[in-house]
Amino acid sequence: VFYNSTTFTKPEIVAPGTAICAPYISDSSFCESGNYASLQGTSMATPHVSGAAAILRQKYPGKTEDEIKSLLTLSADPTGHDVFTTGAGRLNVSRAVQMGFHANRSVLNLRNITGTESVRKIEFTNMEDSSRTLMLNGTGAEQYEGDENASVFEDMKIELSPGESRTLELVFDVSSVSGYFSGRINITDDTYGYMIPYSFGKYNAHRFNAINHSDIVGGTQAEVNFSIREVEYNTTVRLYSEDGGRSTVWENSSNTSGSFDASLIPGQNRL
Repeated sequence: VFYNSTTFTKPEIVAPGTAICAPYISDSSFCESGNYASLQGTSMATPHVSGAAAILRQKYPGKTEDEIKSLLTLSADPTGHDVFTTGAGRLNVSRAVQMGFHANRSVLNLRNITGTESVRKIEFTNMEDSSRTLMLNGTGAEQYEGDENASVFEDMKIELSPGESRTLELVFDVSSVSGYFSGRINITDDTYGYMIPYSFGKYNAHRFNAINHSDIVGGTQAEVNFSIREVEYNTTVRLYSEDGGRSTVWENSSNTSGSFDASLIPGQNRL
């Protein structure tokens, strides 16, 4: 999902929602009984997920909402579509109730990254009476409406003793990519494969340095030229300085390049 030029990992999971026989007040010839109708939409898919969550809540009454949610997303079946289409995948309640571990994060919203990397922590908990080894690897980030694929996550391994919880620090290297991306962290053990979906946007900030001398008093005038890549929406351009100052250059503009005069303080100024 894109909102205010920021990415969010939605949907998080998908469930059956087409040609579902559901209670209906009028007669219908599509199902076995006239009290039901063949319907489709999120109103049909949501009850499947709610029912699965109720089953997990009954089995694990002490688990938090986030932990129950992670059991659902981790155990989802691959669909062959990207994260922005199906999230972690298709609901599989049978696999969810057989899960031997859970995480404290069901999805990763990296949002817009302005630097070269983004760091996230995930805690894994082994719910079984035997040790468990998990291997984590990235499927490669896929560019939204583009052909670029990138490896942004290094393979990792975690070993959990019975009942143990451990936290992994995941570093996403986005230094070589630009655009909107999504992907899945694959988690495998001796039996199954599991997934944590993620998404992010990466556009390099344009930076420039003002003249930096201690004897400067007041602002230094400078002409700044810039361009913006792959603009999808109207853009607001602002100039930030090290002292926290901010000035708006353009407000909700469709321009993709231009120049302006700015009064710069000593130090780094960011566009």
